[in-house]
Amino acid sequence: MRGFTLLGKEFTEIIKSKKILIPIIAVLFVPLLYAGMFLWAFWDPYEQLDDLPVAVVNLDKGAVFDGKPIEVGKGLVDELKDNKSFKWEFVSEKTAKEGMENRKYYMLVRIPENFSDNATTLLKENPRPLNLEYIPNESLNFLSSQIGGTAIEKIKGEVSNTLTKTYAEKMFDSIKDVSQGFADAKDGANKLHDGAGELQDGSSKVTDGINQLSEKANSGFNRLASGSRELTDGLGKLNSEVSRMPGGVNQLLAGSSKITDGLGKLNSEVSGMPSGVNQLLAGSQQITKGLNQFTDSQGDFQVGLKQSAKGSEQLHEKLKELSVGTEKTQKGISTLGEGLNQSLASIINMEDKLPELTKGTKDLSVKSSQFSQGVSEWKKQADTLSSVANETAGGAQQVSNGLGELNKKIEDLPEEYRKQLQPVIQGIIEGNQKVSKGTVGVAQGVQKLAGEAGAGKIEAGATEISDGANKISKEQLSLETGISSLKEGQQMFVNGADELAKGSLQLVEGTKQLTVRADQLNTGLGQILEKSTAGLNKLANGSNEVTGGLNTLASKSGQLTSGVSALLDGSGQVTGGL
Repeated sequence: MRGFTLLGKEFTEIIKSKKILIPIIAVLFVPLLYAGMFLWAFWDPYEQLDDLPVAVVNLDKGAVFDGKPIEVGKGLVDELKDNKSFKWEFVSEKTAKEGMENRKYYMLVRIPENFSDNATTLLKENPRPLNLEYIPNESLNFLSSQIGGTAIEKIKGEVSNTLTKTYAEKMFDSIKDVSQGFADAKDGANKLHDGAGELQDGSSKVTDGINQLSEKANSGFNRLASGSRELTDGLGKLNSEVSRMPGGVNQLLAGSSKITDGLGKLNSEVSGMPSGVNQLLAGSQQITKGLNQFTDSQGDFQVGLKQSAKGSEQLHEKLKELSVGTEKTQKGISTLGEGLNQSLASIINMEDKLPELTKGTKDLSVKSSQFSQGVSEWKKQADTLSSVANETAGGAQQVSNGLGELNKKIEDLPEEYRKQLQPVIQGIIEGNQKVSKGTVGVAQGVQKLAGEAGAGKIEAGATEISDGANKISKEQLSLETGISSLKEGQQMFVNGADELAKGSLQLVEGTKQLTVRADQLNTGLGQILEKSTAGLNKLANGSNEVTGGLNTLASKSGQLTSGVSALLDGSGQVTGGL
């Protein structure tokens, strides 16, 4: 107590004496200033790192991964531009070295040339690490170099996370590509099915058009044949009647000759006039009979010409229908060609998607095999866990038996000890029973998992998945073969459709020519009908005039006979008078 009293008096004297207090304060200020400056230097050194200049040199040349160019170095530079941890300056290697020598930069971060190339080896057997070259400028500040090293490790971690994210995205993209391949295969199959339906519809339309064309052509050709036969019959009748015309004309000439002879005889021998007139009448009757026969034949001839003209008109109409049917057929063939081209394009598109489907099927088969192996390993571990659980249950039973014997022995102890130990032993027994039940439950659960209801079903499911993948691979080969065969058959069908289109064009051209010829035939028959009718009318009029003249001659023959008789009598009288 006396020491504290003396110490208090000393401090009181020091405070009262300014000569002693000022040196003491000055001496205490120096360590306080040093400690304060030291604490200020190390107080939150990461607060103003954005003012610390750091040179970044990107020498990465890029690489190709999964058929696509990647530039991990460029991506890192882009991320550092958004990172405010340091004052990043992206310069060339020469500028960076000069800045380090001139103490402009506190550190240098160099991205090597093979940075992206090493990134593509992460999934290979011997991957190469991605190393960033970090060069601190320790001549400037030791603390900044230590902070820079910590920051570089953080940047490496971010690069690693970025690469992990990139590879995860690539894996998911691959899975999406496989899924898209199956979806494209499904779409291609649907398009192929739709194209086949359109092809079937087009084929049905072509078949219907061809059947209609065939029916109309057969009907038209039958009517054409019928009209041709009628025309042939009419022309035959015309020919037969025309062949009879020379006979009638000859008869007319013979009658005219007889008339001429009769008139000669009339001039030469008046006494033979009655017999000559009779012969003239007989010849006139023969001429009239021949003209009547010719007139009757003229009616048949006109009927035949009219039937021929009607048949020609029917032929012309049917040729028009045939032309329309041919045009429909040609349109159907064009539609069929478009459907065939669409179907062929769908087959080619589906064939292009086959490599993706093959790749996806192979990946599915490999992953299913790995899954099956994993299930087998898991089942083995489950069996081991079940045996351990059974052993644990057996140990728990032994502990329970030992506790029972211990409880019996405790009963022989004094009551005060028995009261203290029995609750403890009872709690241990209850806990052991719970452990035993839990162990039995674990063993049963593991057995269920490892049995047919658990891992057995999983293993069976994995086997079914593997078998399904193998079956998909086998069926894919059949699909490729079927697509190739379908493509060849489609090409053959396209070639056949082209030949059918060419034939339809030839049919259209022939139909047009036949229509022109039918029009010419119809015009010729009309001209024949008009000319023959006019000629027959003239012939009938001439015949009527000849008949009228002959009738007049016959009626006047009596007067001529009486006149000749009177002339003969007068001549007799003159002769007698003479």
